[in-house]
Amino acid sequence: MVDALSRHRDDHDIMIQGLGLLLNTIVDDPQTKISLSKARQTVLSSGIVDVLQYIEIKFKNRQDIISMSHKLSSLVMNTWS
Repeated sequence: MVDALSRHRDDHDIMIQGLGLLLNTIVDDPQTKISLSKARQTVLSSGIVDVLQYIEIKFKNRQDIISMSHKLSSLVMNTWS
């Protein structure tokens, strides 16, 4: 998913859907069957930081995308630190 976001990072609709899917995958959920820590580390190591930095510049007037970007960044950075 991170690769798809980086390849289509100028497309608003792909950004919304991709960020939403990533958030749904790595958000805290008591019923999850996967290792959230490992999933978050995978997202982080796949280049999400570059994508999120680009989003801050490209979509600075789109609060919906910026909000999702901040949430995703918070989730992966908290796991990493």
